[in-house]
Amino acid sequence: SLKQLNVGHNNITSLPCITTSNLPDITELNLIENKINCFSDVVGLAELFPNLATLVLSDNPLNSFGDDQQAVTKFEKLAKLHVNNITIKSWDEVSKLRWFPALHDVRMVHWDLFGDMKEEERRKMLGALLPNSPLINGAPIPDREAAERWYLRRCNKEGNTTATSEEPFYLDLIRYQELHEKWGELPEVADITLECRETMTLTLRVPDKGVEVQREFSIYDTYLSIIAQLEKEIKEVISLNTIQYVKQGNPDNHPYPVIIATPQQMLYQIINHAHAVESGDAIVFNVAQVGSSSLTRLIIRGRLSFEWFLVVFIQILTYLGQNIVYIFIFCATAKLY
Repeated sequence: SLKQLNVGHNNITSLPCITTSNLPDITELNLIENKINCFSDVVGLAELFPNLATLVLSDNPLNSFGDDQQAVTKFEKLAKLHVNNITIKSWDEVSKLRWFPALHDVRMVHWDLFGDMKEEERRKMLGALLPNSPLINGAPIPDREAAERWYLRRCNKEGNTTATSEEPFYLDLIRYQELHEKWGELPEVADITLECRETMTLTLRVPDKGVEVQREFSIYDTYLSIIAQLEKEIKEVISLNTIQYVKQGNPDNHPYPVIIATPQQMLYQIINHAHAVESGDAIVFNVAQVGSSSLTRLIIRGRLSFEWFLVVFIQILTYLGQNIVYIFIFCATAKLY
């Protein structure tokens, strides 16, 4: 038996209401690219094809879904409606799609109504206005509840009380009341910018040397590179174990410790994320005590001055002096053997 009927490209303007007989086996009707202006011109299809599940009305000069809600509700089994590239220009007409009792998949692209709307905003509008349609343009609404709350907030923000074409944002009063009953009064969402900052300005302090400088760093700078710049300026070695930071505007000037897993970690990995440091905050450094680690860093950077060499040499002599007895015993023992 015939299941699909294609009568597209036939300059059809309307289909008469036929009640004497019907075609119950037809489940899909294609009326693409005809001259149908209003859905009321084809409402007779509900009785002619009582089991109609898919209706294609794309590429028609369709500008309205009519005003007869009762006639539209007769499409009891219509699940898919294709209305791409039609001439509807009012959100009121979009809301009428809720009249179809079984509609769950609507294809509606290339509408003048959408204009320059962004894809995300358009899908939120459609998701909020068409709660009974799981699929819109073949894809599910990713978060319908979020779309409903977004629409409710927009209606509250605009302060609309009626739906007119002059208003900047469309309000479906019935749908608004449904959503208001469901979600109640919603507070406004804070406007948060999630853009990644490429640079941040920090104050570097070295209390031991009375130094305080302000520098702009890339968030991809490593601690080692920042410390190297500071060490070059103060001509001292920075301790990696005593770094602290102070929040901007902190009345108590209270420092917080900075945990560094490795000096090679980038600034944003340690400060910007873990401690929420912002531009204007200060990082406090201390001069390192002379030791093997600081000596190694000086040698690697080629900054082992005569003064440092002398200090290290004296420390070595002191160490040898404190352990001369043990060294003598070791040498004597080695000689006996």
